[in-house]
Amino acid sequence: MAVAMVGRPALEKAGMLETSPKKRDILEVAYLAGWWLVAAIVAVLPTYTEEPLFYFPAILALSVAWLVTMPSYGQAVATMDFSLLRPPQGTWAKLLEAIQKQRVPVPDVLLTDESKATIGAVVPAAFPVVMPVVLLQGLRWLSGRATYVALFGMVGLLTGPFLAGVHWWRGWSPVSMLYALSAPSAIILIISLLMPAFVQAFVAGVKADRDLGEVFKATNGVSPVPDDATQPSTARPRMRPVRTASQNKGKP
Repeated sequence: MAVAMVGRPALEKAGMLETSPKKRDILEVAYLAGWWLVAAIVAVLPTYTEEPLFYFPAILALSVAWLVTMPSYGQAVATMDFSLLRPPQGTWAKLLEAIQKQRVPVPDVLLTDESKATIGAVVPAAFPVVMPVVLLQGLRWLSGRATYVALFGMVGLLTGPFLAGVHWWRGWSPVSMLYALSAPSAIILIISLLMPAFVQAFVAGVKADRDLGEVFKATNGVSPVPDDATQPSTARPRMRPVRTASQNKGKP
């Protein structure tokens, strides 16, 4: 109890413990709706007797492999250099506009010009700092899903073969409930295996873009792509005058 009392402020400061009740936002509601939709579909799918002998060992191996390999990726995230990921000025205002277009309520205090200017100036420098924290929190949440799937895998290994032999109305088997409660989280774990490759490829792409720019500048003196190449130009392009045949007559 003493350790818990001392460690509680540290957990709160690290963002791992929430004391105030959290209201479910639209993303969490969408996640829960999708989770239960997949569970309902899996619960009514037809089953066969030998199915538990393949399904439950597979999800147990998936969750154990995930729990073994992801800590090394978490260590790589903690030491990864995100300093290149600096959103340009004005990103915060554009983000608020995009959120409002999705009909998500935004507090009025964030919509003032002073608030937009203050946060917009902080975002470029703060984004690389909070990026590892966001990714590690996602890994912590996924670790809970992996433990959840592992427990269902062990329960299924012990009870699945017996439940698969029990059939009720229209041949429905109680083992379908074990499938339904574990399949959505197992799908999430499979998709999450793409996270390391995506993050590393994104950071490597940003770094390569910066390094190539430096190479071209050192070789040619200028970058082949101007800094404002992605910005819409307000100036009208200069057009060469087109001469007619009579105007070109007698000229080489």
